[in-house]
Amino acid sequence: MKYIIDGYNMLNNPLFRKYLMDSPEETAKSIVPFLIEEARVNFEIVFDGKFEPPPDLLKYIRMSGKTQDADSYIVNMLLREGVENKVVVTNDIHLQMRVRNIGGKAISVEEFYSRINRARKRRLGHSSIDTKGIDKKTQEEITRLLKKEFGVE
Repeated sequence: MKYIIDGYNMLNNPLFRKYLMDSPEETAKSIVPFLIEEARVNFEIVFDGKFEPPPDLLKYIRMSGKTQDADSYIVNMLLREGVENKVVVTNDIHLQMRVRNIGGKAISVEEFYSRINRARKRRLGHSSIDTKGIDKKTQEEITRLLKKEFGVE
């Protein structure tokens, strides 16, 4: 599944606002690594207007250009490329309706954030404790003691 993200709509949401920087270029440098490393989702972010994203981020960023806004760009992209295996991320109700009218799927920014967190928790397990410095025997002993303490054994 690929997420097509309404860039400024997502970045103006309080959940993602910390990634919004002074320039579009800096914003791209801020949000893309998070989505690659932490969220680990297949995505493209669509921004209004035109700017030159850093070369290493080009495959993740699309610009609407000067003749259309990001919403129209997203809808036209879905019409051109198809809606299969794509989900649009936006809180813009009108864009959500336009996407659904052409057979596509749309979710809110909050739902996207929730999906990222659920996937991250599954990936990391219930514990995010770094056990790299603990030898296997000590890990097994800790596990045994915890099981005994919580009556799992």
